[in-house]
Amino acid sequence: MYRVAINTALVFHKNDKKRLDNHTLSDHDARAKAPYDDKYERQLKQFYGAVKYLNEVEKALILLYIEGLSGEDIAATLGISANNVRVKTNRTKTKLQNIIEAQNNEL
Repeated sequence: MYRVAINTALVFHKNDKKRLDNHTLSDHDARAKAPYDDKYERQLKQFYGAVKYLNEVEKALILLYIEGLSGEDIAATLGISANNVRVKTNRTKTKLQNIIEAQNNEL
């Protein structure tokens, strides 16, 4: 059941990027008018590069967190307690920071 929940969350996240109906016209206009920010693109690429080094639970947790789900919703999806979600989220954030710092030091 845990594996099904993880796969469902990952597939939903992957398919959500393809859906155009999630954004309003004003969102599109704001993005079209905003100047291209190369720094943001580099940070995003670096973040997703760091996510590759996380284990499956950490990946699912951080992606659900980015989606804006509450701690209780994440707990229900992953089958863990809400308190455990908070602990794992903080540990995963720290781990991501360490991975990104290590990548920056290599450059």
